[in-house]
Amino acid sequence: MSPRPSLTLSGLILVVQIFGQTPTQNNILRGRILYQSSGNKPAVGAQIKEKDSNGDYSKNNGEYRLVFQSKRNGAALQIELAADMPAGKKIELVNEKEVKAAKLPASADEMLDIIVCPAGQRDIAAQKYYRILRTAADRELEKKKKEVDALLAQKDKDYQQISALFAQLDAMQAALDSAKIREQAFSIASINLDRASKLVQEAVKKIEEENDVAGALKILSTDALDTAYHRASALKKKAEQEIRQVIEGYEFRVSLLDQQFKYGEIAQCYEKIREIYEKEDYDKTQMIAYLSLAASFSGDHGDFQKQLDYNLKVLDFREKNLQPDDTLFATTFNNLAFTYGHLGQHKKAMEFNLKALAIWEKTLPIDSIKLAASYNNLAGTYGNLGEYQKALEFNLKTLAIQEKILSPNDSYLAMSYNNLSTAYNNLGDHKKALDYSLKALGIREKILPADHPDIAQSYHNLATIYGDLADFQKELEFNLKSVTIFEKILPAVHPDFVSAYSNLAYAYGHLGDFQKELEFNLKAMAIAEKTLPPQHPLLALSYNNLSTVYSRLREHQKALEFSLKVLAIFEEALPPNHPHLATTYHNTGVNYRNVGEYEKGIEYGKKSVDAGEATNPKHPGLSRFYTNLAISHLKALQFPEAKNCLEKGGNLKADERVFRGWTMYYALQNDKEKAIESLQQAVTLGLKDLNWLETEPILESIRDEQGYKDVVEQLQKK
Repeated sequence: MSPRPSLTLSGLILVVQIFGQTPTQNNILRGRILYQSSGNKPAVGAQIKEKDSNGDYSKNNGEYRLVFQSKRNGAALQIELAADMPAGKKIELVNEKEVKAAKLPASADEMLDIIVCPAGQRDIAAQKYYRILRTAADRELEKKKKEVDALLAQKDKDYQQISALFAQLDAMQAALDSAKIREQAFSIASINLDRASKLVQEAVKKIEEENDVAGALKILSTDALDTAYHRASALKKKAEQEIRQVIEGYEFRVSLLDQQFKYGEIAQCYEKIREIYEKEDYDKTQMIAYLSLAASFSGDHGDFQKQLDYNLKVLDFREKNLQPDDTLFATTFNNLAFTYGHLGQHKKAMEFNLKALAIWEKTLPIDSIKLAASYNNLAGTYGNLGEYQKALEFNLKTLAIQEKILSPNDSYLAMSYNNLSTAYNNLGDHKKALDYSLKALGIREKILPADHPDIAQSYHNLATIYGDLADFQKELEFNLKSVTIFEKILPAVHPDFVSAYSNLAYAYGHLGDFQKELEFNLKAMAIAEKTLPPQHPLLALSYNNLSTVYSRLREHQKALEFSLKVLAIFEEALPPNHPHLATTYHNTGVNYRNVGEYEKGIEYGKKSVDAGEATNPKHPGLSRFYTNLAISHLKALQFPEAKNCLEKGGNLKADERVFRGWTMYYALQNDKEKAIESLQQAVTLGLKDLNWLETEPILESIRDEQGYKDVVEQLQKK
């Protein structure tokens, strides 16, 4: 879930009544102290204080009057209410949110009513509401599970509907948090029914008398609240309180929907409140806070485009109304980076990550956990953009802070070890990657259940590292462990399966089982196309894997089709110097060559070399790029160009690919001796591709040579 901005629920108890004209300089606050839901019974003898005022006790009708020495209208107040009452009774404040947010009004005629109750009374009510809300939440969860079971039992399964229900089920399970439900119960217990709207009174009654949360939600339907709003708006001057009560109704509806995990409906409620604030010209800062909540819950619902729209509106308001270094900007920038990342727009995510960090570094201590989180977000975005050294740098900054302030078995520390493992692996330091990945797994196995998704993620990462270390048996082992957990806990088309199935496919490819590799890559692609935006880089990687396996299966036209899909996404989503782009140009060139379009093969081969050199003159794939460009030149009978590329590739890394290229070059030149010599060198350096050796047309001129026959026999024995 996305981080939510802090916001208290306002409007549950109406406390401000407006009368008369507004003087320019007011130093008086008036109001009454009343018992909650008692027919406006006054609390007599309650002591009220404020540091800058004279202080007062409530009179027989509950009235109080504070006169301030230096504060004037608009000043923030720090009101205190004594717990002790006459005759030894104790009270507690009910509408504390409004009291804490109170400011000295523009007119002495404006009143701040303070609502109290006997000490402990609100806690007793909250416990009752907690039991009701918890029961309703559990019932809703069970109902959803039964819906899923029913769909799974059907012969013709609707996987899209099943996936959606599983996603809801996951969110419901994750959000079933006792602390959260207690907070909502406390909010309901704080409602002053004397001042509440008829709708809210009926909804509370439904919960109190019938334990019926669903019935309360029906009373507080969007249509009913909308109707109440339009009626109140038409009578605004006479019914300001009714408008506030509509907002109260929406907030009460949110408190109930939150226990049923209906995040899309919650987002709609906050958008409705924002609309009311805008139409009634209420406090703009509060209005934007509601819009931030609408954005947050839209993201929780999976609607990242709507979340982006809302967050951009929040940014627009804050740019017009805040100082550039206000910390609220950092929160907004961070939320935008989060959203752009989910939409696969990593360049935009980076832009906002950096803006957030600039503010946090100015305003936070150097060992702040929030600053560590900002470094971690930045590291993730750098990794997504292929800037692995930068990703490592910020991962190490994150870890340095966390190791100072977290316990050795903290889950955030495990996450940092895991991220460091990824960074080192991307940089080719597979042994360090393995060390950090095992550290992460060690913590997670101590503190998490065996089928937790974080443990599956650790298995997934270990599989990747073991594959890079050429321990293919362990790579299959850990991929299967990861997929087994995912298949237990995730819906059938969850996006995490894209990586899980892709990795498993990769492992089968290492073991030479290309049909299994194709099978799992097709599964990964089907899920990616259903769950990801059409320009998402993870979808591109899925297409890339399919291109690779089709190439291995000699289905070159299909391989080309998928590599062009990859290229279309990467050219849009990635910077020109991204290593993925250089590799994609290379693969596209090879696929064009394999279908006989040699000039296109040369065109994209040159692009791969240019992009590789721009990324890093020692790019790990550059030797391969030059060698395959050389082979494309050979296919087009362009010998000087081919020789030049083979020499450059050999200078970078004289591996079996380079000597395979020289074998073809000398065979075309009819220099059989040098061709056989190069072929034998290629075998010495690891050439195992017997199919290429027996089918490559260029080698026809040396197939009668004894040296060639010896190599074939040698590979056949292996």
